[in-house]
Amino acid sequence: MNKNEEKFMLMMDALNEDGSVNPDVVRFSYNGHEGSFTPVGNCMAFEIDGLWGFADPDGYFATPPQYEDVILPIQRDSAKIVGVKMGEKWAIADICGKLLTEFKYDSVEEIINGYASVEIDDKRGFVNGKGKELCEIKYDEVYFFRKGKAKVALGGEEFYINSNGKRVE
Repeated sequence: MNKNEEKFMLMMDALNEDGSVNPDVVRFSYNGHEGSFTPVGNCMAFEIDGLWGFADPDGYFATPPQYEDVILPIQRDSAKIVGVKMGEKWAIADICGKLLTEFKYDSVEEIINGYASVEIDDKRGFVNGKGKELCEIKYDEVYFFRKGKAKVALGGEEFYINSNGKRVE
């Protein structure tokens, strides 16, 4: 497919009075479909006919609509990863939709401070901004990373792990 055929048309209400793009409301038109982008880092998530894809900053497809659902990070302006779903499983992708992991997670709970909390068989763990699991997915509960560590629960005990998955005080 020719790259020019894949470009979105930005709608007029996506522009501020000075002609700049409004990052909070970026609307598009594509092959008779209209919708809005959700800015994620320097890319934009969009939905067409129930499938999610990602566009680059120039409005070209970075990843065509193919994912059934997405989990976007809390801090979208500095985001590095997103969660994407196909079938019954989830994977981690970069902010333009390129897969960093295989589709193996039962869920992606949330993405905060560059880490995604993921679940497999009722056990939880973390995936970092490069798609690498920090440690075995084994915790009963995980809480978000702050100041380089995250609280986790395992077998009724709560403690902290660092960004290498090692137990810390």
